[in-house]
Amino acid sequence: MAPWEFLIETLEIFGLPKHYMKREGHWKDWAKKIIEDNIAAQLRRPKKNTKKAPAKKGKDKRDE
Repeated sequence: MAPWEFLIETLEIFGLPKHYMKREGHWKDWAKKIIEDNIAAQLRRPKKNTKKAPAKKGKDKRDE
């Protein structure tokens, strides 16, 4: 193993993305990863209830 390969592998342990030297780094895929993370987060969130509650029939407390 060459010293530069050892350095790259060591840096991968401490947070450098895998295959960084093969142009698969965090800058190239950054926007794509953010979009995929946002889509995944939206799928995990429960959908909001967009229907309004029906109006109550009868007198309102303010009318009394």
